[in-house]
Amino acid sequence: MNGDHRTEELRIGRTTAQRIVTDLSEIIQENINLMDENSVIIASTDQKRIGTFHAGSREVISKHLKELIITNEGEYSGSLPGLNIPIEVDGTIIGVIGITGQYQEIEKYGKIIKRMTEILVLEDWRKEQKRLSVSARVRFLNEWVFNENYCTDPVFCQQARLLGIRTEISRKVVIFSPEEEERPDNAAQQNRTEQIERCLAEEGERSTDLLIFSTATKCICLLPNWSRGQTQRFVEEGRREIEKRCYIRMGVGIDNISSDSEQIFQAYKRAEKALWASLKANCVPIAYQELTLEILLPELSIGVKREYIEKIFKNCPEQEKYIQLLKIYFSCNGSLKQTGERLFLHKNTIQYQLNKLKERTGLDPRKMEDAALLYMAVVLAEDCRT
Repeated sequence: MNGDHRTEELRIGRTTAQRIVTDLSEIIQENINLMDENSVIIASTDQKRIGTFHAGSREVISKHLKELIITNEGEYSGSLPGLNIPIEVDGTIIGVIGITGQYQEIEKYGKIIKRMTEILVLEDWRKEQKRLSVSARVRFLNEWVFNENYCTDPVFCQQARLLGIRTEISRKVVIFSPEEEERPDNAAQQNRTEQIERCLAEEGERSTDLLIFSTATKCICLLPNWSRGQTQRFVEEGRREIEKRCYIRMGVGIDNISSDSEQIFQAYKRAEKALWASLKANCVPIAYQELTLEILLPELSIGVKREYIEKIFKNCPEQEKYIQLLKIYFSCNGSLKQTGERLFLHKNTIQYQLNKLKERTGLDPRKMEDAALLYMAVVLAEDCRT
């Protein structure tokens, strides 16, 4: 059998072996045993025989026999009458499969069982190699994105080449994360993460340089140096597909700066701040380059934010009332008339309330330097609510 693998690494695992034995016994309705390269029965339709030595298979392996027919029960230790056939990959015997019974009745199954077993073993090996390759890529991407100094490691470029990852091209970082909700159980969360990854991979399947991996709550995409238009299409189409399949809204943080391999850590941090702002802004996709105060807010603890708010409004018993007033006042660019219309109050009433605020806080929202302090308090108050 020709293959694209290294036979010295190919071993038949017990789980794979038992599945093969079970599947084949259902097809041919005979008792089957599967022995590993050490002639130990690792799977059988007779559970009592698992783990025992099978001298017949040792004969097949040591003499490289095409088949071994056992006619008497005591002929080979631990072996019953039947047919034993080598499992071969690229000319190397990696195990033996045995069919228990009279040779005249079971010989017709020999070639079929041999071929089917070899195909199933190789198929499982390839699946495992693919899983290991995916796992290695994810580990590499985690190190690259979350470890600021990983690029200086001498093995960085070598590992990237082995994994088929081009680190010499510039990239942009985009992070997807579902809106906050009651935490699902681990299995549901894992299933959802896999669905999100599949959606994004399908949207970017035309690009071999798109790299995607996930943490518990985020799906991180390292995009090739696409234009802003291409990036925007990927984000919009990805969100639409995820929301259609998973019934959940996604926040998206984007860093539109093209970064080389040494700058990916900083690019991720920028996209993370944009994601934070996106989740606060009803899941609207946001680029780091659009942020202002939002750059600072994720760095501040809830305790620090509340301390600042209390300091500004310490003499205001109606703190919430003044925060809402200032929120609308600032959104109206300081227009008393527009603020009054929004609150269904006369502009003189607005003027009176602003004067009372000045008396109690010592800050006048009509002065630029005082307005900046009050505006920050309003932003922090809004942030503490969400």
